[in-house]
Amino acid sequence: MMVLKARYFLIGFLFIGLVSMTIIDRDGSDSLRVYPQPIKGITKVTSDLEVMRVEVYNILGSKVLERNGEGDLDFTNLQPGYYIVKASTEKGELIKRVQKN
Repeated sequence: MMVLKARYFLIGFLFIGLVSMTIIDRDGSDSLRVYPQPIKGITKVTSDLEVMRVEVYNILGSKVLERNGEGDLDFTNLQPGYYIVKASTEKGELIKRVQKN
């Protein structure tokens, strides 16, 4: 239970405090899609909103990948574990936690 709180605090500390508007996908109701999951190599990022930039952070908060717009992200050289995908859109930022095997 404490680990979950720490993860949510970590997400809040890294992103929510730094942007004016953030949309976090907790129940799958927003439009950010990252598939396939769990990630083994290449993954696709799509959204119903126009994505201007996609950034991937490790659980420690270091940026490990980035690209302009939606499309493919290559997780091949990243270690297995959890990552945060942040997509910047015209309506704010969409954030999703993903797992790489």
